[in-house]
Amino acid sequence: MELKHFELNGLSFNADVIENAVVVTIHKQCTVREETVIDHTAKLLVDIIVNKADNKNVLWLLNVEEESYHKGMQTWCDSLTKYINITPFVGHCCILTNATFQHADSYENVLSIEWFISSTVSIYSRDNMANTPWESSNTKVLFLTGKPWKSYRFPALFYFLRSSIGNSLKYACMTYEQMETWHGHSVATLLDNFNRVYSKDYSLNELRTTMNLLSRDIDRPWLNINGRRDFDMLPPTLYNDVNVEIVTETSEDSLDFLTEKSFKPIVLGYPYVHIFPGHTNRLHMLGFKSYQLLNNSSDTDMLSTFETCVDNTQKVLNNIKDSDTQGRIKHNQQQAMKIHQQAINNITNIIPGFNSYADKVFCKYSTLQRETHT
Repeated sequence: MELKHFELNGLSFNADVIENAVVVTIHKQCTVREETVIDHTAKLLVDIIVNKADNKNVLWLLNVEEESYHKGMQTWCDSLTKYINITPFVGHCCILTNATFQHADSYENVLSIEWFISSTVSIYSRDNMANTPWESSNTKVLFLTGKPWKSYRFPALFYFLRSSIGNSLKYACMTYEQMETWHGHSVATLLDNFNRVYSKDYSLNELRTTMNLLSRDIDRPWLNINGRRDFDMLPPTLYNDVNVEIVTETSEDSLDFLTEKSFKPIVLGYPYVHIFPGHTNRLHMLGFKSYQLLNNSSDTDMLSTFETCVDNTQKVLNNIKDSDTQGRIKHNQQQAMKIHQQAINNITNIIPGFNSYADKVFCKYSTLQRETHT
């Protein structure tokens, strides 16, 4: 099969052969098109993949890494299942979506899973999960801003560095120029967020100066040599001196959408505190144990939210019992593995043999980053 990357009706797709399966990636930009375009494209896509699949099984990844749910995802499921059922094919098909897609049960052979649990477990080998590396003597608080204009991350960093946890903070932040190169139109968003939080009227030059003074590169979050975002996961050694990680998810409003940001400390075996407690509540619903109070935020402004986060983090640093923490860490690792294994079992029920190459599929987008931090 020679369909690594191709386009149909102006939409881009990827098709990779992994063991005995063809893995077809349908990205977010494909789900926001008109129903007639989606239906026509789905028919062409099914015809092409079936003809090229050489009787292999087919796994369709439908918007698995995105927070957005769009009505087009239902159209994709309608159209794919319709054309798969009328196309002669001896293999098995399964359509995967992230858990934020709540209509999977309406379709045969469509599964919604916590994609980022499985990808994080798969990327961080079971060897890294075998022994809990956390030590109560660790002193650092890890905070990775990633995209600094999202979820008030840079304003939070500015607050944390001047708070009681400032001397313990181990953080990463890109420079103003890196942000401008990567995502130029986000500069205005960041400036607006910063001024809204601190009730100031900073200029772009003042923001540039502040951001560059605070910049620190320990996680290569923004560009690789090809000029695209680097999706590699952090090396576990970055956590060697970490006691707790402060997590800020993709959006403070999309509480059902959890990514590797939340699952990375869980899988590696570290306590975590969310800036926005709603994400902790969501983890609790999935069976994970928290290190902060649930539903503890009645904050009406971001500064109060940051203060609550600092208080929660201080409790982890100062008032934690080793046995209790170790128990929570082990429980959370085991819960992640349980959810991951259930996803594998559900897919294997549709695509026989999937369990033998599941990790390769879940690692399709990301790999483990080599140790480059200082």
